Amino acid sequence: MIAALLVLLAVFDFQKSPAIDLFFTARARAAAPGYIPSGPKLQKAVDEVRRCEVELGGSAEWGILEGALAGCEKAADIKRSFGFFPEEYPFGARTIKLRAATVKLATALEGAEKEFLTDVWPKHQETLTAKEASITKSLGSGEKIWLGHLVTYLDLELPTKPSLVYLVAEAPEPWGFTRIDRGGQPVIFLGVDAAGGSTLAELAVHELIHALDARQGANRGTLRALRIQLNEAGIATGTAESNRIVHALMYIASGEVVKRIVYGRHHHFGETYGTYARMPDVAPLLLDWWRRYLDGAIDRDEMLASFVREYTAAKR
Repeated sequence: MIAALLVLLAVFDFQKSPAIDLFFTARARAAAPGYIPSGPKLQKAVDEVRRCEVELGGSAEWGILEGALAGCEKAADIKRSFGFFPEEYPFGARTIKLRAATVKLATALEGAEKEFLTDVWPKHQETLTAKEASITKSLGSGEKIWLGHLVTYLDLELPTKPSLVYLVAEAPEPWGFTRIDRGGQPVIFLGVDAAGGSTLAELAVHELIHALDARQGANRGTLRALRIQLNEAGIATGTAESNRIVHALMYIASGEVVKRIVYGRHHHFGETYGTYARMPDVAPLLLDWWRRYLDGAIDRDEMLASFVREYTAAKR
């Protein structure tokens, strides 16, 4: 068991930061108003998150902020980090005043920090410790098998260093986020409030796939091969449609490795939380072909070609 835990620690570097937890708590409560009552100063931070999101133009643009959170332990660290943003930043067709909006948010977090540390963080800290133990218990005993499965079938490079994972007690949907930090390295933020047990383990594996894909060399990988085949079929790499299909495979691969290796009665996150139902044109078909591939009935390139052929034919 000790050896298993040591290997797991080489895959995930779990961290807990009160400042990052505060940031994501404000994000979560802004996305679900009234779900959890906030003290007056924390509520001001929640309100500032909403204003900042309007300035950013939508929740999809939080990645640039969250990538700058790595290493922050206090709200003052977040304010300092956000202060390095350019004054203006192009978001699509818009140019926003990025530094002013984000520093204003960080100032609100500073104002809420004492209240948060007193009223919220102690309970959150207990929750994070328990959830870290749950992930470790789920993934630690079979890490050589599930990690080997993952890197084999997705053709990923074995990690040479652990993936940095900040566990947070509250997060908005979809609860897991992999961002690029200021040093160009992937950093994972994993909200533990969505699930427990094997479902939380699957979320950790899913984000690990994102992190390994971000580190991946340019000339290998099942995800890369899927992007190429989609591109050749007229679905350009980087478009919303291509990204949606590639992301579906990440959900499917993480769900299947947990089901097959970690816990046989596991239900995919995509099944339980409706992700697959929201992509009926992609998920059932891709899941079917992926399972055939894992069962050895078909090789990878044939599996991808068959999926892309059937998917594009159904669109006509």
